[in-house]
Amino acid sequence: MPSPRYDYAECIACEGSGYRSNAGPGVDPKCGACNGVGMTKTLKENVQHSSATNEHYTPKAIVEAARATLGTIELDPASCQLGNSVVGAMAWYGPGSDLAEDGLAEPWLGKVFLNPPGGNVPEQYKGLGTKSNAALWWSALAGYWSEGEVEAAIFVGFTLEILRAAQAIDVTQPLDFPLCVPKSRIRFDTEEGGKRIASTSPTHANVIVYLPPKPWKIGRKSSTVMVDQFVSAFSPLGKCRI
Repeated sequence: MPSPRYDYAECIACEGSGYRSNAGPGVDPKCGACNGVGMTKTLKENVQHSSATNEHYTPKAIVEAARATLGTIELDPASCQLGNSVVGAMAWYGPGSDLAEDGLAEPWLGKVFLNPPGGNVPEQYKGLGTKSNAALWWSALAGYWSEGEVEAAIFVGFTLEILRAAQAIDVTQPLDFPLCVPKSRIRFDTEEGGKRIASTSPTHANVIVYLPPKPWKIGRKSSTVMVDQFVSAFSPLGKCRI
């Protein structure tokens, strides 16, 4: 019997391409770009906490740190009923929302919490300069912040890859803002039987980016009262840089 072949697919770790598909039976193929294991496969699907599923809900500790930073969460533009059960945003977009299901097509205002979906951009948004869905959501957030419509925001990067992928779009970059790299991989929640359950095997290093209220300026790299609140809330979780 011939060894099974794995079709090329998006890498969960780096969202790149260049997959090695010659793995033998029972052996996970590795990404030719980053040498990571655990990409989307045709014979052995591993979608939990991957870009193949949007169901990676932010755990309560991260949400509470975000709330302590922002004071309140007025909008979660990429959510669902189960996700907002912990986030507790005053308004949210996504499946089941009374407002709208496609957050990218709606206005963003106030204090925003964003844990974007992963994977490739949806068909209707192709041609906007990136294949990364997370980078597309970042560009929307950065744009609304620059225009003053978003007052302040917390962005949860499912993987550090967002620091590279966002550079495909000409917007203010995550690295231009205060950020925290958690010392432990975030155990994102998933859904099982209509309930949230915590991951037992988080797969990526993560990054949390803070877009402070103005008059904070890009490139300041210095402390303000609002930035101090971010550092105070998130430093127990990991190293913060301002």
